[in-house]
Amino acid sequence: MIFVGKRPVQVDFKVFESKSYTFFLDEELCRINLEKNENNKYTYSFDIVKDIDTPLNQERKQIRKRDRRNSILGILGFFVLAGLVIGGWHYIYKSSLAKDLAKNGVVTEGRLDIEALTNSYYVRYVYKVGHRFYSRNIEYYKNPNPISKNGFPMVDGDQFYVKYSTKNPDNSVLYLDQPTPSQLRRYHVRSRAEYLKQHPDQDTTFSNCLLDIAFDLKGLDGYADFYFLATPPSQNKRHNMETFNELVQSEPFLKKEKQCW
Repeated sequence: MIFVGKRPVQVDFKVFESKSYTFFLDEELCRINLEKNENNKYTYSFDIVKDIDTPLNQERKQIRKRDRRNSILGILGFFVLAGLVIGGWHYIYKSSLAKDLAKNGVVTEGRLDIEALTNSYYVRYVYKVGHRFYSRNIEYYKNPNPISKNGFPMVDGDQFYVKYSTKNPDNSVLYLDQPTPSQLRRYHVRSRAEYLKQHPDQDTTFSNCLLDIAFDLKGLDGYADFYFLATPPSQNKRHNMETFNELVQSEPFLKKEKQCW
């Protein structure tokens, strides 16, 4: 017999094997285990049953679910807050650098430095202040000559204008859309070479004249249209054979082309 206080809750006679008995103690489902060992002796154990669907266990599950939800929300909240703090600090830091450049900025020439790594290429720009060289990372690329913002592939040694702070020379910005005069000549020569590959019957003087017209009409984009004149639009949406044909068949271009003959 099993009693709770003076009240019997289980009555079972002639128990000769291992057996378990369950009963409620208030709202708690309890279990007494009667274990028979090899020596025909009995041991008793008591435990609270939490894996059976009782009202109290349902409440426990809801509490655990709520606690898990609150923990997840707490973790997410922490990362969101951390992101806001880091993002805010980054914004303030970049703003201070921009203000420094606006107030103390000086323009000089810089060049691209492309280094081959194991599975990628490290692109940075280098510039000189006084007797010291400074450099800043641009990006890592899979392609040894990635397309820059100005529409041309980046090539080691390409030259562009750089603005740096006289107060903090490490603070600088590279202007890929502002090539130096010598770099403009390089773009001209590269574009002419690509044009002559497709038009070997034409001479250098005539192709130079066409490129001058393209630059007058579209700037660097004109050179880039000539450079990618054999490239399909699927490989380069900005400059390709279609943009080249549109340029050379446009009325302003055809009008100026007469001076090249």
